[in-house]
Amino acid sequence: MSGSLPRVLIVEDHVLLAESLELALRLRDFEHVELADASHLDAAGVLERVADAQPDVVLLDLLLGQVGVSVPLIAPMIELGATVLVLTASHDHLMLARCLEAGATGVFDKAQPFDDLVTWVTDAMLGRATMRPAARDMLLAALDEHRRQNDELGHLFERLTKRERAVFSAIVNGATAEEIAAQEFVAVSTVRTHIRSILEKLGVNSQLAAVALARRSGWLDRNSA
Repeated sequence: MSGSLPRVLIVEDHVLLAESLELALRLRDFEHVELADASHLDAAGVLERVADAQPDVVLLDLLLGQVGVSVPLIAPMIELGATVLVLTASHDHLMLARCLEAGATGVFDKAQPFDDLVTWVTDAMLGRATMRPAARDMLLAALDEHRRQNDELGHLFERLTKRERAVFSAIVNGATAEEIAAQEFVAVSTVRTHIRSILEKLGVNSQLAAVALARRSGWLDRNSA
């Protein structure tokens, strides 16, 4: 690091934005600023770039070309010795909270003035808070509450029998009661009995509501095959 100013690596897949950030930092006398064009890099390539640059601070775009959501890259970057500030246009509080949980020092809205970002970079290296504690706590509390609710929803689905789970999976995939009955070699009335039981156990009044509940709880992801 030169003087009190950190070495900065900008990991961004929008070149114009990255160059604008670089210019803003250099105008504030940051001498060591590098760009990592992440538009054609996979996760391993991004981490290799960080390892080569050995930055004090990484400005990490939340959404990167081939990588997609960059949250899984935060912890490895920290292990490489970098402080991570996440750049994003997203207002998804749960996603922002996951960035903080993964170890990011802060999340920076791309709509904010670049001068504010320069201050954040300096504060991060000096160990100062880059976010108001109340804002940080609010995001993390929202993530905790989201997980608590999903756990409660998950318990509802645990009440389904093996047969009911099979029927519900078929419903999720768009099958009608008649189609399920034909596939399972049972009467349509039997399938409809299973469906009524599923709705009762999940506490909903329609198959559409049951599917929405499954999506919210993550059941769809866990049981898609």
